[in-house]
Amino acid sequence: MSKLREKLEQWAREEYLPLLKNMEMLKMENELLTFSVEKLNKRICQLINENKGLKEDMLRYRDMCTRHQSEIKRLKSLLERERVLHGRK
Repeated sequence: MSKLREKLEQWAREEYLPLLKNMEMLKMENELLTFSVEKLNKRICQLINENKGLKEDMLRYRDMCTRHQSEIKRLKSLLERERVLHGRK
């Protein structure tokens, strides 16, 4: 019985315990990677939300510029009409 016990203890030391340590290491690595992925996902969501705001601002500024350009064109044509009516160049 003691030889069987010795062989089991030897197998546990040489095979089972290193596997257990590897499993623990893999478990810790998995937890770390899971945490990192969650953190990365949060950052990606934050950047997406920031970019949505930037896109909305850009569209608003583009619309403002378009309105101002239209107003400038309208004023230029009004000024030109006034010049023609009054005979000035």
